[in-house]
Amino acid sequence: MADPVRWGRETLKQSVKNSGDPFLSHKFGLEIDNVTVDGCTKIDGLEFELAVVEYHNGDDKVARYRPGKLMPSSGLVVERDFNGSPEFFNWRKKVIDGVTSRSSISVVFKSDNAANTEVKRINLFNAFPHKWEGPQGNAKSSGHLSEALHITFEEIDFGK
Repeated sequence: MADPVRWGRETLKQSVKNSGDPFLSHKFGLEIDNVTVDGCTKIDGLEFELAVVEYHNGDDKVARYRPGKLMPSSGLVVERDFNGSPEFFNWRKKVIDGVTSRSSISVVFKSDNAANTEVKRINLFNAFPHKWEGPQGNAKSSGHLSEALHITFEEIDFGK
């Protein structure tokens, strides 16, 4: 006869739910110049690439490669619910008006515990917006209006 099942519903819930999981994709925040930006729902395009340069040694027929210059992302996209607050639009408008307002940005990842403890931070420096997307309505959808800001940055640092 087989052993009875020893795992109850509560035991399974506890084994799956880690109260400090730092890898949940929905637990993040955004800070621009140490000011928290509320309502961010998506961050995409967080990349930093190194160019690859091809070269040849004399008459050598084999292509060789070496690391080239660092190329930060020009495609960081931050989306948030459109709430009428003008921070994203005003920052972009400064650039349009010829005042390149560079800022420091932090993407802050939080744990799943009740205190939303910070577990990781990625810092982006010399960042400025190059595109703003205003709210787009869809009468067939019950979702919220959202706005998006496309950001270019020059340096990246993995904080604590």
